[in-house]
Amino acid sequence: MWHIKQIGIACLAWALKFACPWYLRELLSRYVAQPMLLAAFMVSVVIFGLCLPISRSSFYLVSLPRKIYQFDAPDEFDTTFPVPKELQYHVAFWKAVFSQYSRHQVLLHDSWYPQIVYEVIDLKSSQGLSTLLLKYRRILVSLHQKETSHRLGILTQEEARVYALFREISEPDRFEKAAYRLRIQCGQRESFLKAIQLSGVYQKRFDEIFQQYGLPTDLTRIPFVESYFNHRAYSYAGAAGIWQFMPATARMYGLRVNAKVDERYDPFKSAESAAQLLKANYELFGSWPLAITAYNHGPAGLLNAIEQLDTTDLGEITRKYKSERFGFFSRNYYAQFLAAAQIMLNYKDYFGEVERFAPLRYDVVTLTQSVYLDDLVSGLQIPKDELLALNRDLKHAIIQSKTPLPKNFVLKLPPGKKAVFLAQREQRTNRHSPE
Repeated sequence: MWHIKQIGIACLAWALKFACPWYLRELLSRYVAQPMLLAAFMVSVVIFGLCLPISRSSFYLVSLPRKIYQFDAPDEFDTTFPVPKELQYHVAFWKAVFSQYSRHQVLLHDSWYPQIVYEVIDLKSSQGLSTLLLKYRRILVSLHQKETSHRLGILTQEEARVYALFREISEPDRFEKAAYRLRIQCGQRESFLKAIQLSGVYQKRFDEIFQQYGLPTDLTRIPFVESYFNHRAYSYAGAAGIWQFMPATARMYGLRVNAKVDERYDPFKSAESAAQLLKANYELFGSWPLAITAYNHGPAGLLNAIEQLDTTDLGEITRKYKSERFGFFSRNYYAQFLAAAQIMLNYKDYFGEVERFAPLRYDVVTLTQSVYLDDLVSGLQIPKDELLALNRDLKHAIIQSKTPLPKNFVLKLPPGKKAVFLAQREQRTNRHSPE
């Protein structure tokens, strides 16, 4: 009986707890409210994850091969040629242009924020670039009007898509400004591939020249940006040759530019001048990002930017410096260089096996007296075209033998012809010397 009594008391005490308000609140909190709150939290996490405003730049990067935007640079390269955070998207953009998109594809993008790519257009089946430009300009103007009047709840499907591209862009009047920054960029994969092949002709000698000046050999990737190794390259501004020298700069660094010869078209002579210019730029600015940008924009212009902004941070300069001369290509020049150099460190990852052309072989002589080209090729018994292919700096008057090759000109000869040339020169010297 005693045990039954104890059990009864325990049951009564247990039942009496439910008459206590504080105990009921504890039960509700522990077994009802807390599980419900936890469940609500989990549901909100799932919904937030599904509806998370992922930026257009994230989609843009995900759409590219991983190697384009997550580049595992060697420590030495990364230290010598750092990537400013402001230019990370620019480098990814140019790597895609150089290696992913063909000449039949056009990227319609924002010229200030290259991660904003509105559309990749197939030229073979497009409705016309002018029509697309007008379409996106109207969309951007409409977005500006709706954002300023707080009517973003009534966006069309296309407007909503474009609006999502700007999630990371917080500048005032972003859509109105973007309407005037539409830019078209053609894919360059075929041109870059051809440049890889052509670079084999020059690369070995370029590396030797830059090593002689104590410079990083990665700088020899600049011709990928300047000319794609097209020896006939000539810009609307007047820059010429693989290294794209302007006449005044060429003369400043020892190249002849006159009526008879234009040594800007000689890849190796201009490579030596390019090495001198880059070395001078580095000694002036103390960093390769600035030195390389000055190769394109000029030291004076870059010094003006540094003085105006009171910074040597190229990333900050590309974002804040305003000048008519510091346009799209000047702002993107270092990013283009980085993209080309990074690709060339592992170009097979982007293009597969590429058969690069064999290095150019030649001998060099310095003329001690003037000589007509026709007399030269006749004496050496070689085709004129073969000699011209080695000496692309000769101009029309010399090619047509209307004027002689000048004294002290450094002439390239086919292998094996230097000895013939020297023997003939000695004969001519002996023939004209007094007895």
